[in-house]
Parts: sequence; C-alpha cells; structure tokens
Amino acid sequence: AFPGDPRRAFGIPFEDVAIEGERGRMPAWHIDNGSETWAILVHGRNAGRGDVLRQVPAFHGLGMDVLVISYRNDEGAPPESDGRHLALTNNTSTLFLFRLSNPPSPQAMAAK
Repeated sequence: AFPGDPRRAFGIPFEDVAIEGERGRMPAWHIDNGSETWAILVHGRNAGRGDVLRQVPAFHGLGMDVLVISYRNDEGAPPESDGRHLALTNNTSTLFLFRLSNPPSPQAMAAK
C-alpha cells in the first residue's frame, strides 16, 4: 500500500469530496482531469481507499477523472446496520455509482 492519499503517494492533486449514498455521505477522493470519462475505484474486502492508490497513476495518466470512494463502515463513512464491512447493501451503493451515466453533478458530489 502507498502512503496516505494521491498527493502524498504520487504528487497527484485531488479534492476530498463526499458522495451521497442511501445511508449518508461516503468520503471519496476526486482527481479532476476535466474528462467526461471517469474511473471509479472501489477497494476490496478488508481494505481501504489507500489500497487502490496503485491504480490511480494509470487512470490519471490516461486523462480520466478518478473517484476513489469508501464503503459503508469505513472510517468516516456511514455505518451499516448489521456492522459487516462488506454487506450486500455495500454492493447496492457500488452499483449506484456505476449506474451514473454522467460524472456526479455538483449536487451529488459536495466538498467535505
């Protein structure tokens, strides 16, 4: 894993944002390349946002906007009612992100 965040790990500027989910705001890092094509990176089981940092330079280098989002029960994210880290409802939150046909609007993505 790489240290901290995209700036600390690779010198890539980013903005802390939050995506409105079913249970509240999910913290995320947004790397703005001014692109209409976005890479939405979601970490795996027993991991965190820092664990997907290794993919950020590749998508950034392709000129894509990058959104690295937290799951429920992650630090700073809404809790899941059953306390599980990777619950079926997390998949619902992830599918919500992939259903976005356009990048999140300013109304859906607000600075923390």
